[in-house]
Amino acid sequence: VPETSIPGQPVANYPRLGQVLPYNEYVLMRWLPADHATEYKVELWGGPFASPIVYCDWNAATTCSFGSHKYPGTKIYWRVMARNEIGQESAWSDQWWFTWAYPPASN
Repeated sequence: VPETSIPGQPVANYPRLGQVLPYNEYVLMRWLPADHATEYKVELWGGPFASPIVYCDWNAATTCSFGSHKYPGTKIYWRVMARNEIGQESAWSDQWWFTWAYPPASN
């Protein structure tokens, strides 16, 4: 039986930690692939999510679409975990956050 390595810890890379996005930006959270990983899941919280929720559940992609939800000025926190083909899980990535800018005032 071949030995399987526990996946490495994923590293988030977009949106950047603390980034303020344009008020209408469609958010596609991205992370670097982890060694020995076959799937990832993303948790997020903040704004309308009082406690962490699994937002993208065990998927091979290294992205998770948060869409164009608009919570101006509200921090949205997120993190990602990896697992390998036999279900061994990595540690969570570092916790990152982003927010949207307020829309321009209408005159």
